[in-house]
Amino acid sequence: SPDVNALHWNPSKIAFVEDEFEIAMSYSPWLRNLVPDMNLAYLSWYKRMNNEKSAIGGSLRYFSLGDITFTDVNGSVIRNFKPSEFAVDLTYATQLSENFSGGLSMRYIYSNLTGGVSVQGADSKPGQSVAVDVSMFYTNPNLVLGDKDATFNFGLNVSNIGAKMSYTETAETDFLPTNLRLGTALTMELDKYNNFTFHVDLNQFIAPNPPDN
Repeated sequence: SPDVNALHWNPSKIAFVEDEFEIAMSYSPWLRNLVPDMNLAYLSWYKRMNNEKSAIGGSLRYFSLGDITFTDVNGSVIRNFKPSEFAVDLTYATQLSENFSGGLSMRYIYSNLTGGVSVQGADSKPGQSVAVDVSMFYTNPNLVLGDKDATFNFGLNVSNIGAKMSYTETAETDFLPTNLRLGTALTMELDKYNNFTFHVDLNQFIAPNPPDN
């Protein structure tokens, strides 16, 4: 159902939110049994527009890889560094009909994995790029199956459509991980206190493959 977390999965859903404003925060220790200081943080929000058919939102994703010691080919320590990445999103979604909405998210990506350390003889730099997500959402909350009320939802999101990224001035640039996500859900109201939902999610990586050497 549409809520603030839809900004990550399918931004077009926030056109159907009921509350005027919502914010969410999360923090996840990452691979904590292996690495003590790797973590992922996420912040998202939306605000419904005055026409009640549109909404704007935004999010921030921050990933810290913890403290890493860089060494040369001989094993000598070069420096310690804390690699990190973040992405900032801005989203607009609007209802195109009573049951259908569309959404567009713009994203700035910053990835600093090396801190300027020389890699294979080339000075490295933070990777930077921009991308967009294009999404659609269909909902029908007025279905009747037999004698049960039901809701049918279908969503589509193509994410990370954008410019290539490079970590050096000389190396070839790489495609962003463009992804196609499809999802559908059918929720049946069994009684006043219970619902039952069938759902299917499909993901397909659609960025071009690197050329064969």
